[in-house]
Amino acid sequence: MLSIVYEHCLDLHDPNTPANYVNLNPNGHFVENISQAQAMPWIVQPMKFGTICFFLISGYLLGKHLTSDQSPWSYYRRRLRVVGIPFLIAFGLYFLKHLGVYGLLIGRYDLSMLTPDFIQNKIWITLFMSSYWFIFSFLIALGLFFVFWRHSDSTLYGLVTGLIAVFYSVNIYFGWIEQRHNLAMPAYLFYLWLGVWLSRHENVITYIQKMPNKWLVGSVVLFLCLAVVESKYLWSINSVSPFNTIRLSNQLFSMSFFALLLKNDFSSKLVWLNPRSESFGIYLYHLYFIEAFSIFSTYFSFMLYSVDYTGLALAGITILRWIIIYTLTLMFVKLVNQTRFRWLLGN
Repeated sequence: MLSIVYEHCLDLHDPNTPANYVNLNPNGHFVENISQAQAMPWIVQPMKFGTICFFLISGYLLGKHLTSDQSPWSYYRRRLRVVGIPFLIAFGLYFLKHLGVYGLLIGRYDLSMLTPDFIQNKIWITLFMSSYWFIFSFLIALGLFFVFWRHSDSTLYGLVTGLIAVFYSVNIYFGWIEQRHNLAMPAYLFYLWLGVWLSRHENVITYIQKMPNKWLVGSVVLFLCLAVVESKYLWSINSVSPFNTIRLSNQLFSMSFFALLLKNDFSSKLVWLNPRSESFGIYLYHLYFIEAFSIFSTYFSFMLYSVDYTGLALAGITILRWIIIYTLTLMFVKLVNQTRFRWLLGN
């Protein structure tokens, strides 16, 4: 969740500006000078492992709860209840805030504009072009994965889903179908399968944990550099998604980072965090804090990106506001978890 919040802190747009994300290169406004253009891939890429690692961990936990001969649908219904209801509430409030506060209240919209087609289009944009695509896509991908659950022990299942992930990575260049990772739900099936497979082959995890750190760190650095090169190339050809999560280089980077995390349990050193009870709540509500930060940016405008910043200054500002936004969201989640409303955070 640290990496996911970091990625969303990269874009602090003015909430009073119409947000048409459909044809926007999400990092296009970061190329105001050569230093920034060279720095942005290095600022973005090191934290691009979160989404794929999330699916791997989810698959691992799934494999620990269910065997291949059990029906997964009771588990799925429980996920829809525990995860889906808090998600719908957080997303609904976020959507109504934009439609009412930033729309009707400031006069951007009037009541005559609120036709079914208009509202449907706004729901689609808010759902798929904001961070809320993530859990929605996870629930859809999980449902798709369960269709062939009885074959989850099969390496053929892994091969087929792996080829789907590779297809989506190639599709980024050719655009046979939608290229953006937030609309590529089948691409994540392989990582659910891989997590399940690892849960049933603990010897593989033990093998990874015995690998020398220098090998694991070396692979992370190698794939990090490859991912930066690929993102720069995609940027040069005006790709709609130069930092796409399902770039092949980023898939390799994410898996190598996952292996590094298996070898080194950093969570034991972060004693103030409780990922099991806090991560989902941070995901659901960090956008609120990002937008609040954007609203109050007039009091500390240096925290917004500027054409005058060097690449190094851009990196420093990014890290600083990530720390501030994550800390504020974490404090909010810890507070809610002490009340009877903790179910709103999936607890």
